Amino acid sequence: MPITVENWGSGYPDYSITQIIVGASLKALASTTTPLASGETYESDVQGTGGAAQLVGVVASDQTFEVRVYQGNSPTALHYYSSFSSSTLDGNEVVAFIVDVIAPYCKLWIQNTSTSDMSWLNAAMYAKALG
Repeated sequence: MPITVENWGSGYPDYSITQIIVGASLKALASTTTPLASGETYESDVQGTGGAAQLVGVVASDQTFEVRVYQGNSPTALHYYSSFSSSTLDGNEVVAFIVDVIAPYCKLWIQNTSTSDMSWLNAAMYAKALG
């Protein structure tokens, strides 16, 4: 899956997914730019998938991390998840994902798996509309 790399001008790249799905209607579901300490976890609010076909996203940082995209049939019962470990790209750690929607609710989960604190983090997840 291609991703574009642009410089935000603040010392780290922008791994953006909005350009990879040409003509798609994307609805923002979760995002964070708050770096995580070693072992710390980010968990977004639970969101409705709104009949979307896929959940798409990108997470990038200067430290290794794990990403999970949780889904479930109830906002309090998100029992299904897809898991991704970061890979090195241009000296940074990155995950870009596309996950088929299987349930009406979802959330984004990220854990810093490094022994070092992150100095920066960019993460976003979107719902991709049908069609």
